[in-house]
Amino acid sequence: VINTLPLAERTLDVRYVPDAVGDGGLAVVAAGHDGLLTVAVDATGDATWIGQINVTGHAVAVDVEGERAYVAGCSALSVVDVGDPVHPALLGTFWVPHGHAKDVDAVGTNVYIAGGEALLAYDASAPEHVRWTGYYGEPDTEGFYVNAVVVSGDVAYIAAGDESVRSVGLAVLENAPGKSALPAEPGSTPPDLGGPETLPDPESISRPPTVERLDEDPIGIGLHGNLLQVLGNFRWMGERTLFLMRVDGAGGMTPQTSYVQPDAFVGLTRHDDHLVLHGMSGRDQALSLTTFELSDYN
Repeated sequence: VINTLPLAERTLDVRYVPDAVGDGGLAVVAAGHDGLLTVAVDATGDATWIGQINVTGHAVAVDVEGERAYVAGCSALSVVDVGDPVHPALLGTFWVPHGHAKDVDAVGTNVYIAGGEALLAYDASAPEHVRWTGYYGEPDTEGFYVNAVVVSGDVAYIAAGDESVRSVGLAVLENAPGKSALPAEPGSTPPDLGGPETLPDPESISRPPTVERLDEDPIGIGLHGNLLQVLGNFRWMGERTLFLMRVDGAGGMTPQTSYVQPDAFVGLTRHDDHLVLHGMSGRDQALSLTTFELSDYN
């Protein structure tokens, strides 16, 4: 352990931006009801909490592209300017249908939300006027629930609640081009999918998703090169399994290996050639971290 910095009651997700603060980096933290935190990390690993901003909902996940942070706050997607990390500025907040935003992945100004009932796609090129571009859901599939998402090329990989991982072509998510998202204004509430003010029901899908079945419900997902990492078991207490799969550019998935860890991990983060699982250990729920070396799988 190089340094420990108390931040908030709960730290749920972190993105690290190198060379963002002088000679050091910037950690952008989704901290639940404490909103979004910014932490400067110098070359020695010393960390200093330098900024904070409240966001709508419960900040459970964050991704950073350039100087923008995209925060999944359960009920809403918030866009935050972290160009001045001491004074992060809110650019816009938009309701997520059903209020189930669990995870977020940003690719340029395209933003993808794991939204429970569906995978949602947004165009955030104008952060004050974010637009929906479409969504993918399987309302007739028992147990289908999008817990996490990672995007690579033209494919989104989603951790689904019916003990599976799916790869979905991004072209499927273009079923509502140009439709404006709903600003999260005081007194308003998240809409439902398919409602007149949101997105239409999905039309027929020309290329169905590729499905890889697991024996656990996946809670987290990540990608390192062509190595997909899936964190299984959606129970708060009890062991979880890390599944590793090879993927190809067309969304194909080939299982490689798995690792059973007797801790209730709740998330995974990749840095360089290392994968870090974070969560709670045993019945005392002490903080637990496990690091994997991924270079052997390249």
